[in-house]
Amino acid sequence: MVAVYSLGEAVLVVIGDATGHGFDAALLCGVVKGACDLAVRSIRPLSPPRLLEILNDAVVEAANGLVAMSCSVAMVASRTMTIASAGHPLPYLVRADGRLESVAAYGNVLGTSASPRYEATTVGLRRGDRVLWYTDGVVDCENESRQRFGHRRLRSLLERGCNLGARSLVRELGAELFWFRGDAPLCDDMSFAAASIE
Repeated sequence: MVAVYSLGEAVLVVIGDATGHGFDAALLCGVVKGACDLAVRSIRPLSPPRLLEILNDAVVEAANGLVAMSCSVAMVASRTMTIASAGHPLPYLVRADGRLESVAAYGNVLGTSASPRYEATTVGLRRGDRVLWYTDGVVDCENESRQRFGHRRLRSLLERGCNLGARSLVRELGAELFWFRGDAPLCDDMSFAAASIE
């Protein structure tokens, strides 16, 4: 699940991945998306940690401990990104000069605690920086030899494509994953999104 919301001078990016597969996981993604839509329209001020608390309440109530969900929330303003995570892979920040950084923010997976703790990390952004969000299905993607795509390949792709804009970066990653997987079955869903800082 990837959702993007325009909040005036900021953009909110929410990416999540329910545990397991099938109907229960799809239903939980729908519950989280609905809770997100409601929170974005009605709660001010809305911070990434506060949004994760709201989403956690929705998952605890809907799933009753049967399904959990990892989630990452980022608020991108003019020159900053504030992020909080509920057990989700953290985005990569590709600096305009080609340096690659990961953003540290940790917290309980949604649905695993009635009283979770979420902390926010804020990083400065500069013109030309890019951000890549992704679910664990990207790095866990396997080829016909059962090799994982992994973080090393992902980082290498980001370093090679350090001059690509967001759309080109997404196309490049999609093509690389398609080539890497070959005819191997897809064992997990993959979602990813990118943004360029203007």
